[in-house]
Amino acid sequence: IGTVQYQFLLAIAILTMVATPFVMDAGPAIANRWERWVTGSVPFPETEEERDLRTSGKENHVIIAGFGMNGKNLARVFRATRVPYVVVDLNDVQVREGRAAGEPMFYGDVNRPEILDRLGIGRARILVLAISDPMATRRAVAVARRSNPNLCILVRTRYVADVDDLIALGANAVIPEEFETSVEIFSRVLAEYHVPDHVIGQQEEILRSDTYRILRERGPVRSEEVLAGFEEFLRRKVIEIFYVAPASGWEGKAVRDLPVENETGIILLAILRGDRAITRPGQGELLVGEDKLVLFGGHAPLADALSAMSRPPAQA
Repeated sequence: IGTVQYQFLLAIAILTMVATPFVMDAGPAIANRWERWVTGSVPFPETEEERDLRTSGKENHVIIAGFGMNGKNLARVFRATRVPYVVVDLNDVQVREGRAAGEPMFYGDVNRPEILDRLGIGRARILVLAISDPMATRRAVAVARRSNPNLCILVRTRYVADVDDLIALGANAVIPEEFETSVEIFSRVLAEYHVPDHVIGQQEEILRSDTYRILRERGPVRSEEVLAGFEEFLRRKVIEIFYVAPASGWEGKAVRDLPVENETGIILLAILRGDRAITRPGQGELLVGEDKLVLFGGHAPLADALSAMSRPPAQA
């Protein structure tokens, strides 16, 4: 290749690199103009609601960035509870579907200050970032924080490792998917051991406290900090209620047929039948459909007994 041709190609490459950011910023406008020229219509013309929102519009509203599963679920809840909200997405299909369903949908890049201004960022109360692009999420947090220092910014991210950076950029709270998955599994395990709901809730709060400090430590996770005393708790006694469902196979059976007492260490404290309680029932007491058995014992034995009683007597 000759010197002239080389210089020409180099100049084109440099001009392309310089022009790319500006072309990307102008992308939506260019696309609108192109579609207007081709079809005679604009795909996402500014609606009257958008104009109102940019001027006097909503106040103390929620801005949902991203209309995927999380965004749709949030919109459904906000609509049902009458919380004012708007949704912004850069996916034209999502925008079309949302508008068709009556959602206050807006097309635009949440990283751009003018788009946030159009959404009423200065008057908004909360921004929920539910977009999948991690770099776009970080930019959006920084831009939103500069646009409204008092805004509450909630971010959904995929990994716990992203939490520190997003908090540093201005996010008020970051919800990592991988952490919430571990919390859900943890809670299900405790439920299988018949740990009371309020205790499960307390353990979840311990895990979530201090902005996920333990899971975000750079060293090994000190699980003893989170689960201190839990092993001892499992050894303690609790009370469980077993419902004798009609046609379950247990109605008509005697107390002696239940997998309790003796070797299990589980005590049948009472049978609740209608509006009366049969305390310390005898071994010959027959069970009736819709009886409620009040059982007392350790977590593990109770879990085994309840599992056995959930099956017909012949299979227990």
